[in-house]
Amino acid sequence: MIGMRTEESAIWHALMTKSQTISKIRLTPTVEAYVSELVIRAMSARRSTVESTQDGFLLGSEHGELHTIGDECLILAGLMPERAIQEEIPVSFFVNMAFRAYTQLGEDYVDSVYSALAANLVDCIDVLHTLREIEVGEPCIDPLNAFELWSEAGSQHAWNYLVDSTNAVPVSAESFAVH
Repeated sequence: MIGMRTEESAIWHALMTKSQTISKIRLTPTVEAYVSELVIRAMSARRSTVESTQDGFLLGSEHGELHTIGDECLILAGLMPERAIQEEIPVSFFVNMAFRAYTQLGEDYVDSVYSALAANLVDCIDVLHTLREIEVGEPCIDPLNAFELWSEAGSQHAWNYLVDSTNAVPVSAESFAVH
């Protein structure tokens, strides 16, 4: 089982490295390791729901809930945005929720990975979107969610998607404000 886990980790690490290269984003080793492990846990069919839930609550009830919220929102926004889109919930909602959860955890646990996750959350989402595109061969978000991710969160991946899919340069609504 440990050999399988190591092999799985190596495969995901290689995919994360490839995704970072394509997206021209370099995550810090700590953030990359955390996101890779999170992806492995999310994609592993061998882990039971009980084990996943217990992992989220190791920090105590309030912090465990924030940890779970941050991780689940990161996975939804980055790796499975089509689920949010199907439910008609903006992907940017989950980005904001993950950011708030990781920011709070970062404040409570000084020198933790959570501050780095909050600071690099949009880059993590962009890398995961690129990873999905490598896997599936097509964008995992729609133009409306791409526009929101770009305009609200500053996603470079979303901006590139908009430029490629529309042959236009996106402008934010703020550009049209009357002064």
